Amino acid sequence: MEVIDDRSEGGAGSVYMSEAARQNELVFQFKSGGTNLTLDESEERHFGFAVDSREAVDDIAKLAREDDIVFFEPDEYLPGAYLCGVRDPNGNCVEFGYGHKLPPA
Repeated sequence: MEVIDDRSEGGAGSVYMSEAARQNELVFQFKSGGTNLTLDESEERHFGFAVDSREAVDDIAKLAREDDIVFFEPDEYLPGAYLCGVRDPNGNCVEFGYGHKLPPA
């Protein structure tokens, strides 16, 4: 993903991100402020992103461990799907996975 518009200043405001060729299909707005979530490990809701390899999942988990934001460690939670989860600054679970079969877009 890449930043397509940055309307922030000094840590406040909004940043818009999208995949390079999908800016007219899907855009995420990340906005400062708001209420943080407190999700426990049984919570199922999350954002999910596919990555190019199992190694990429492990690399993301390593960075998340350094910041103490691992939601769930890398593992094959579904047959052929290697996944890990991290917490974003507001407490949302963000899943990164390789090999996860996705429904049609």
